[in-house]
Amino acid sequence: GSATHTSIMMLIFVLMIRRPPRSTLFPYTTLFRSFAAIGDRKFDQIISNPPFVLGPDEAFTYRDNELELDQFCRRLVREAADHLNDGGYLQMLFESVELDGESWQDRMGDWVGNTGCDTWLLHSPPVRPAEYTASRLSDIRGNAAADSSTYQKWLSYFSERNVTGIHPGMLVLRRRDGANWFHVHNLS
Repeated sequence: GSATHTSIMMLIFVLMIRRPPRSTLFPYTTLFRSFAAIGDRKFDQIISNPPFVLGPDEAFTYRDNELELDQFCRRLVREAADHLNDGGYLQMLFESVELDGESWQDRMGDWVGNTGCDTWLLHSPPVRPAEYTASRLSDIRGNAAADSSTYQKWLSYFSERNVTGIHPGMLVLRRRDGANWFHVHNLS
């Protein structure tokens, strides 16, 4: 209920405002595209707001994902896990796709499987490709309907890749030894 939603939001707020430890990495979009530059360094905390927008365009470096569908966020999750100290955390926003015949939970399980990390997902309700496209094009361009060729290009992109839904959320990983858990908290 409302109390649960409030406590979850307070937890996120606390996680986001607490003073970061000395070994904190902030991989943001234009400055950070790969962990290759930091070698084998490890961190207590990695906080990221990556370019997670899914679509065929790369016009806006700060938001447009340069890899196919949600592969940039997947790569970031898998590489970040290797750069966490024991007890270290990754916190990041993401958008993942649901493909026809594949559940989004299985896809997310692939992102975090065998990383040596517990996983907590704060999952927002999914949106259909047409709704997502209209929203994302409106973010920058105003009225999405004004540019029907771009709108159709995005819809074709999703259709050709069998995308049935886009799932926004926040992901928290915690590196630790032992059997790792995977928990999804739905905000619907």
